[in-house]
Amino acid sequence: MVFKGLANLVTKRYKLIIAAWIIAAIILIPYGFKLESITTYEVKAPAHMESVLAENLIKESFTNFPNGSLIIVVEADNVTSSHVASLIIKLNETLRTLEPVNNVSSIYDFEKRMLKQLFSEDTLDTLSKVKENITDLSEQLHDLYNIVENASQRLYDALDYVNETNQALYNLTELAENLTDALHEAKEMTFDAYHSLKQLEGSVSGMSYMVYGIPSLYVKIWLQYNSTLGKMLPVTVINAMANATLYNVTNNFQGNLLAKSFYDLFYVEWNQSFSTQPALDPYTRAKSAIDSAALKMLTQLTSPKTKFLFSAVWRSLSFTTWNSTWTIKQLTYKIASQGIPPAYRDTIREVYFKNGNPLVVKLCLVKGFADKICEEYPDFNRSSVEQFLLDLYDLKENESVVPAVISLMKSQVNETMAQDLEDYLNMTVEEFLWRVYELGENPPLAKMVSLVVNSSSNAIPEDDSEQLEEHLNMTVEEFLWEVYDLGESPSPHAIQSFIVNFSSKALSEDEREDLEDFFNMTVEQLLWKIFSLGYPPNGAELEGFIVDTLTNAFKENLTSPFLEVNTASLKKHLHQLYKISSNSSQGILHQLLEQTLLQETFHSYPIAPSEDILHKFISKDYRILIVNVDLKYDAGSYEARKATEQVRQLLASLNNQESSVKFYVTGTPAFNHDSSVELKRDISRIDPTLIFMALVLVGLY
Repeated sequence: MVFKGLANLVTKRYKLIIAAWIIAAIILIPYGFKLESITTYEVKAPAHMESVLAENLIKESFTNFPNGSLIIVVEADNVTSSHVASLIIKLNETLRTLEPVNNVSSIYDFEKRMLKQLFSEDTLDTLSKVKENITDLSEQLHDLYNIVENASQRLYDALDYVNETNQALYNLTELAENLTDALHEAKEMTFDAYHSLKQLEGSVSGMSYMVYGIPSLYVKIWLQYNSTLGKMLPVTVINAMANATLYNVTNNFQGNLLAKSFYDLFYVEWNQSFSTQPALDPYTRAKSAIDSAALKMLTQLTSPKTKFLFSAVWRSLSFTTWNSTWTIKQLTYKIASQGIPPAYRDTIREVYFKNGNPLVVKLCLVKGFADKICEEYPDFNRSSVEQFLLDLYDLKENESVVPAVISLMKSQVNETMAQDLEDYLNMTVEEFLWRVYELGENPPLAKMVSLVVNSSSNAIPEDDSEQLEEHLNMTVEEFLWEVYDLGESPSPHAIQSFIVNFSSKALSEDEREDLEDFFNMTVEQLLWKIFSLGYPPNGAELEGFIVDTLTNAFKENLTSPFLEVNTASLKKHLHQLYKISSNSSQGILHQLLEQTLLQETFHSYPIAPSEDILHKFISKDYRILIVNVDLKYDAGSYEARKATEQVRQLLASLNNQESSVKFYVTGTPAFNHDSSVELKRDISRIDPTLIFMALVLVGLY
């Protein structure tokens, strides 16, 4: 987690910088504490000696003065000016090159160490890492925000979909049960209608035989007789012979009185037509006789049904069509269609003309019902609806319609939705539909939420699950329940509060303490602050936040009594460092260090020695500054005196060049050197006097 990286970073890096400052201070302090020692020279030294002059300057400016080491005293109107600072820094660098010199220490060396640690790769790295980690954390918070927002939207979308699907399933189940009953009723009615049509077809066929079949047979018999006997016998005889033969052939009409009555009428009209229309051909004569007989027959029929059937057959058929099966069927259906409900006419006609084939019945009914369903539900796929109806048609009594309903609903789910169900609920469409159906009709909201949450949690990849557990310290299922509790379309503030609350809880106590110590705010406040930076974070606001944070961290954790932090200066320089590229920083860092060291003072340095430490090296009026030169040799040794001469030669050059700055050397090695020089000078003056006095004395005695 980025939190952990940030916690580790702030725990280690900035405290290392502070530690380096404190160590540098500790190294310097002993040099300052040497001022607490007081040197008392047993030999009265001449006041004009440089070491004595310098010693007097120290006595005037400091409570105590150093002992043992070589001390350079710098005198100027303001020893903290950039000019003097530059001279001292260069002088110290030169002194360190001298063979007898072990080390050189001044307040500027101390300050340079402080600034060098500030203007360092470590500081740059700390700023860079804090920026990187906060940016990463911002991205992670942004990702979590999107996860929560998307999860909320998907949860509530899924809930709506579950609810809509549940209603659709149970509505469709009710429809399917009604359709099943209707299909079975329609099936029964269709077969009943078919059987009725077949019966009617028999009646039509019988009536057509009576009206056209028997007269046609008579004409055929008459033609046979007439072709052989027509020239020998009168037509009346031939008519009578044909009539007698017909009775024999039909076996006296097998007792069918209606057929016999109509035929008798026909025969009368046939005979009479020869006197009125002798030239007609036999079939035209027969048709004329039939028409005349039919009109008379209609007046004799008492049954409306028989009368209607007779009239329909007479008017619709002819000598050429009376025995056509297709024509008979068409006439039969035409006669019966008026009594068939309009919704079933096409179905029954199809079944009737295909001889009542059960498969045809099934397909016809399914087609008819599908037409109605697709008209009412235009979004339904036609082929799916037909398959649904086929499934219902084949159901046995008390068999559930639900599988057929599930199958139809499944067919209506497009590929995108199917993939969404797979991705978000880890279920196939069929599994989802069954799970939703098993909730029951109008299920409680809690049951629907539980289904969505449990299914969604199973669909989360293992890596995402681990991230949720790491970043929010909760399982996927817990996460989804919490997201659900945010409500539908939660506000940005609600989502951010959710993330802040659970992200902060995911931290250990140590990590929380480290972050709160570094950022000087609670983890919750830190997260809100990062949210406020926006995404991606606003550059200027991010910089200000990091600089302020690091400044406060340095200030709060720098507890050394020897150091002081100038808040405004530290912020200014941290802003400078923030803008430096760590890939090309060495030269810029050195330049910043030198500029700061020379152009600012101890009152404006970002990190400076405390007033107490400062005035162990610089007088309170800022006119005197001391530099400690640590020699490799004992202070009383000949080598130490020679080293004093080297240092004085170096300072003499500076004194010649600088009119406003004076350099002196004092300390035990310098005092010993100056005393030795004065002693030799005194001896050189005393020797001639002693010789003269000796000669006088010798002369006197």
